[in-house]
Amino acid sequence: MKLNRLTIASLAVIVTASANAVILTPDVFTALPGTLTPGGTVVEDVLQSFSFAANGGTMSGTVQNRVVRKADNTYFFAWRIFNDANSSGPVQDLRLAGFNTSVYDGDWDPSSPGTISPTQAILFSFPGGFVNFNFNEATNPGGVTAGNSSKMFYLDTNATAYGQVAAYDLTNIGQSSASGIYSTFAPVPEPASLAILGIGVLALVRRKKKN
Repeated sequence: MKLNRLTIASLAVIVTASANAVILTPDVFTALPGTLTPGGTVVEDVLQSFSFAANGGTMSGTVQNRVVRKADNTYFFAWRIFNDANSSGPVQDLRLAGFNTSVYDGDWDPSSPGTISPTQAILFSFPGGFVNFNFNEATNPGGVTAGNSSKMFYLDTNATAYGQVAAYDLTNIGQSSASGIYSTFAPVPEPASLAILGIGVLALVRRKKKN
């Protein structure tokens, strides 16, 4: 589904400083203690509504997706979940796919608005840039409950370019239901990386022709 641009006054400048976010270890649920974002200039800020059948009703709300250019001209990417007051249950996970980068530093910002923070995140080792932010133990009964919103959570990267090249979905507690798949911003390969990829594909094609 198409992302709708958030109508805010001119894109803001974030001035908060940051300690280092948590390095996500592949295939390990990493605890997220809360760390200020690296700060920088907001270059994208959009809202996407979601709605899906779960818990005998409908879970609905919005996800905010933000891209921030840091002082060194690299980017970090942030999200925030708003669960509607009449939603049929809490959100357990925001699950990213196609978020490919050489650096996966993640956490949530304790200075941001919102009441519920993710307790952990996991980076999967298999290809495809899969990262889950998990809210299951954030409250009792867990998750981003109806009528509440999450703190802003983020992935800090060394990317110097980005695009709407990744996707995410949302799940209920227990992951018995999942939302549709929505576009999100993520790093894009550097030109040099694309050139290497192109050379590899060309070599593969030539090898197949010889066979």
